[in-house]
Amino acid sequence: MTTKKRREIRYTNAREVANKHTTMERGAIALPDEFSLYKIDKGGVRRIDILPYVIDKGHESPGGNPYAQSGFVHYERTYWTHRSPGDGGKHYACLQRTFGEACPVCRWLEKNRSDPRQVELVAALRAKERQLFNVIDREDDPDGSKMEVKVWEYSQFLFGKALDAKLKAADDEDGYERFYYLEGGMTLRVSFDEESMGSNPFYKAVSIDMKGRKDYPDELLEKASTLERRLKAM
Repeated sequence: MTTKKRREIRYTNAREVANKHTTMERGAIALPDEFSLYKIDKGGVRRIDILPYVIDKGHESPGGNPYAQSGFVHYERTYWTHRSPGDGGKHYACLQRTFGEACPVCRWLEKNRSDPRQVELVAALRAKERQLFNVIDREDDPDGSKMEVKVWEYSQFLFGKALDAKLKAADDEDGYERFYYLEGGMTLRVSFDEESMGSNPFYKAVSIDMKGRKDYPDELLEKASTLERRLKAM
């Protein structure tokens, strides 16, 4: 009996990304019909598999992925948004930090950041860091057999910061940096606490456990969304 040879996949180093990740809400993304959005809308424990996707040619930074080069597979796309206080709280991609282009909001902030009359507006418009992931919801798909890939868009402060801390604190033998690999990957058991700002609730990851899971086939890599393509300018 012959064993099917797996394709050669060049993974990025998740622990190196965690160490490089700089910390600075849903808005500046567009999903095609074949992808649904993964949501965290209550506190408690969620189990998810974060999947790799291919950084294709033409999607390196700037305007691509600041933590990965084309030809490698990676697990997230960091981007930044400005929240418009006068537009129902909608979020728009920061053109400068996300695409390396001139950003009128950043220009206004630079001009007015020292103006005492604009303190509240300056604070509201500052760029916030967010992330995109390809995930399989293990609550909806306990054994991962359906392999339905969803796109998860979330605040880096509310989840990515805890993930980075988990990777940075790990010992080499833990192998946590392989959590998103198709082969030898891990399911994330994430505990979210409900917090609030005024009358608006939000959900913050307070602990992450990683447990070994079954291997996914190489074909799943083709189903994952190229996250750079999900971002849209103002």
